[in-house]
Amino acid sequence: MSVNCEMSFMTEPEMTPEFEAVLREVVSELDAFIFAQPTRLFNKSNGQHFVDKDLNLILDTAGNCEVNDLIVNISAKYYDEPKENYTEEQLDRKAKSEEFLERNKIKINKNLPCVASSKKVKIRSLDDVIDRAFALLIIAVKGEGIEQEHLDRTVKDKRIHSFSPKEKEVYETANLSDQEKAYATWRYESLYTLLWALGKFDELKYPGDICNVSEVVDRIFKPEREIFENTVQLRSKEELLDELDVTYRMNWACVNARVKGEEISGNLNPSVIYERHYALNWLTTYMNQDWDDVQTNT
Repeated sequence: MSVNCEMSFMTEPEMTPEFEAVLREVVSELDAFIFAQPTRLFNKSNGQHFVDKDLNLILDTAGNCEVNDLIVNISAKYYDEPKENYTEEQLDRKAKSEEFLERNKIKINKNLPCVASSKKVKIRSLDDVIDRAFALLIIAVKGEGIEQEHLDRTVKDKRIHSFSPKEKEVYETANLSDQEKAYATWRYESLYTLLWALGKFDELKYPGDICNVSEVVDRIFKPEREIFENTVQLRSKEELLDELDVTYRMNWACVNARVKGEEISGNLNPSVIYERHYALNWLTTYMNQDWDDVQTNT
């Protein structure tokens, strides 16, 4: 429950003293534990086993253990807010989301926490959201195979300069792989969410199907950038958090179904939900992460 990330290390044909020194330094710095096959270094068991940062056996498949205590340090940002600290606003929002899920026959996890309150959440600035929307527009149409010269002209005309590092790489790649194309075109859903947040759509459609791409493009591409900027305004914190809360719970239903190999309830499209959750987490500065690093924890 405390794992924040996983890194895989492989060494061929064997582990050298130099590699061992690096590995020990990484494990110590990150306060990590190791899951390993038995080797010269990992020799506390005859099978797969977990060891702590000092290479003491935590557990193997036979249930053996040689540590009496295991201290787990977790950054405070990974903790859910204590339930007794929830405000009436947060609880009402959670209840409203669960009513929506129930009406649409979407599986509900009553134990999921509330999202942040409007008093504590920090929303991205209007300028940041506008810049991000224009960057997403270019990346999405790039994924569809629009000629680079047309993209370059649009980037210049619309004064687009806010690509994330990953987006810049995609934008500058001549021939995108299938995976890169999929990454790019699914950003239409994130763009749709941001345009809703900017007031360009009255509401977000039920996430059972993809957005209307041509309509999304028209709302941001057709007007001059100055006109676009003068006709948008960020929705209230309460509106953004309402949408985040219900999207977070729908994403849990999608992830839960995938993990258990079950049919997704409520006829939800998990990719649409993911992109929507991604954009909303960025909007509400979830864990203060930059665009490329946004997490959609459920």
